[in-house]
Amino acid sequence: MDVNLVKKYNKNVPRYTSYPTAPHFKMEFDYAQALTNIANTDLAKPISLYVHIPFCEILCLYCACNTKIVSTQKPIDEYLEYLKKELDILKNVLPGKPKVNHLHFGGGTPTSLSAENFKLLFTWLKDVFDFDFDGELSIEIDPRVITEDKMDAFVECGINRVSFGVQDFDAQVQKVINREQPFTMVNDVVSKLREKGIQSVNFDLIYGLPCQSVETMEETINLTSKIMPERIALYGYAHVPHMKKHQKVLEQHHMPEAKERFEIFTRAKEMLLALGYEFIGIDHFVLKKDNLYESFESGELHRNFQGYTTDSNDTMLSVGSTSIAQTATSYMQNAHDLPSYRKFLDEGRLPITRFIQLKQDDIIRRDVIETLLCYYQVDLNQIEKKYSLEEGYFDKELDLLSQYQQDDIIGIHNNVLIIKPECKILVRIIASYFDDYLARVKFTHSSGV
Repeated sequence: MDVNLVKKYNKNVPRYTSYPTAPHFKMEFDYAQALTNIANTDLAKPISLYVHIPFCEILCLYCACNTKIVSTQKPIDEYLEYLKKELDILKNVLPGKPKVNHLHFGGGTPTSLSAENFKLLFTWLKDVFDFDFDGELSIEIDPRVITEDKMDAFVECGINRVSFGVQDFDAQVQKVINREQPFTMVNDVVSKLREKGIQSVNFDLIYGLPCQSVETMEETINLTSKIMPERIALYGYAHVPHMKKHQKVLEQHHMPEAKERFEIFTRAKEMLLALGYEFIGIDHFVLKKDNLYESFESGELHRNFQGYTTDSNDTMLSVGSTSIAQTATSYMQNAHDLPSYRKFLDEGRLPITRFIQLKQDDIIRRDVIETLLCYYQVDLNQIEKKYSLEEGYFDKELDLLSQYQQDDIIGIHNNVLIIKPECKILVRIIASYFDDYLARVKFTHSSGV
């Protein structure tokens, strides 16, 4: 793709792990409606579950996640007590014991939990939910704080997939972003987990980090090839110092601009494809043996708050501060700060502080955006038929996208929009034209490239 077109069209847009996106969830809402949506969980269908552990021992300077730096176990132990309160309240709201076939522990650093605390938490979860251990049960791993007994606890509880925040293997880049974890450390932990029976491994890599170059990314991919994780997520660095002030310190170093970011991504993509990975979505690479690739091939790939997934469930319940839950017709988010999170639970209510009940148009546009981000094309005739819409429902959006057609980035034929293969990196930007909220509220998102 012509890099000048990348520079021409690149802009800040959402990552679209939901639609509407989180900034549009409302702080004033009907709490009873949120409870009703949870109470209406269909026990005949499996659900997903997310557990947020908002603690880290070390602050990674690139990080935009909701996390709190701790040096002792005391705040973690206290947080677990409140997770138990949240689970007890949730149990009373639910109509019964839902079957969970997708579970994810995120953060923060879930591996900040001790082995004993992890097993205790899992016992509490099993009291509320019925787990399908043939499903996908995953956890994010920080190799700097993992221990043998923690690995054993994960396996004992049924964890079968792990994800590593590698970001970059270059020593200088790691030092600048304050995440020093040499290849030997990561390789050792992956080897031990595989020996213990965990056979699905994901690496998160980031392009656009300070001091990063095409050459440093080449070395990162070369080292990654020695491990060959089943999945790789190659994310663009989101520099949002207005939200995460600690990121400001990174600006003293060289920060790749759009052209160089594109070159770094392109080189990484070339190398990963040569290694046998398949490129799916906007930023994921998978081996053909992985079930994520099978979902992509069968037309069943989905996208949610965990990124690209095999998860097709309508409902994803979430526990922990800042976590976001989803039902078929709504999204709801827990309190960001721990004092508010604890206050709500002490009052005997779920700590939901933001909520949105979806309109029919939201559900329609979510379908369009998810389809584009998963498959780079969407048949708007099928969308109109599926939702009984009037012909030409998206004429305004297609008219706005005509400039992309003139530049041969997309094709529009008989109401079918197709992004050219070499232009897939612009898919978030193209999808944003179907976002009916984007122009309503000014909010700074991350770079589309």
